[in-house]
Amino acid sequence: MTQKKRFRPKDIRNLSGQMDHSDGTNPRDDLIHRATAPKLDRKALQLCRQIQRELTLILSGELDDDRVRDLFVISVAPFPSTNLLLVTLQAAEVCSQEQLLMLDAALSHHKATIRAEVAAAIHRRKTPDLCFRVVNPI
Repeated sequence: MTQKKRFRPKDIRNLSGQMDHSDGTNPRDDLIHRATAPKLDRKALQLCRQIQRELTLILSGELDDDRVRDLFVISVAPFPSTNLLLVTLQAAEVCSQEQLLMLDAALSHHKATIRAEVAAAIHRRKTPDLCFRVVNPI
């Protein structure tokens, strides 16, 4: 039978006087934060790149809408997980706020078609939902 090491009161006082980065916080908060934080693992990033390539092809010619044909796919990122992806698109030329809203409306009109094309291209049981954001060129 092994004996547990017993700390003397003097040792405990010495240890409690040392400052640490986690002093004053609940130790469980770190575990909860790690469990709920989105994990950008290799597979999630691979899925985003695959969808980005497919969206570039879809927007460039498969849709019969000239408004969305001039959009460039800047990035696809989990938002906050891979169940919902944030697609950032860039307009070919500087647009007013009203024109950006019209592009958003056009994308939401074609959303079902775009999602069906993405579902045919990727091999997953559930196709992620897409959320579009159109920005002006820098």
